[in-house]
Amino acid sequence: GYGMVVVGLFWNLWITLVGMFIIVGGGAERQVSLVRELIGERTVRDLMIPCGSLLEASLTVGETSESLRARPDQSTPVVDHGHYLGMVSAADIEGATADQKLARLADKAAPLLRPDDDLYPDAIGAFQESNRHQLAVGEGGAIVGLLYDADVKSLLRRAEQMNRRNS
Repeated sequence: GYGMVVVGLFWNLWITLVGMFIIVGGGAERQVSLVRELIGERTVRDLMIPCGSLLEASLTVGETSESLRARPDQSTPVVDHGHYLGMVSAADIEGATADQKLARLADKAAPLLRPDDDLYPDAIGAFQESNRHQLAVGEGGAIVGLLYDADVKSLLRRAEQMNRRNS
């Protein structure tokens, strides 16, 4: 990669660009390998927390805003007759009128993880794509838990520290 960059500077700009992609790609490949090594075969089930409360899509902001803001994470899954609809947070209802239904405000793009999904790439990818700090976990049509990005990050930090000590 580095040789192509140097040669390309004197010969052809495209060779330089290809060399740079090889260098960057190699770094990304090493990062992916390290994450896989650190997390191992862990699944969402290993880190999820049982889901205590769900909000029904037919509820209004006025009926739920106080309880939602009182939750430590200020976020919870929204269900429509027991079926996952999306996630709603205190930030999602900010500025909404008291009569607005959660069905309209829920983040329907928030992915639903399965307990047997791998933490990497499934859960980590879902967090990156959704830009949420917690995601619902469902099994057999029911919400069974929540996975928090802070727990995944904590696991990665602990695993990396152990890896450094063993190196």
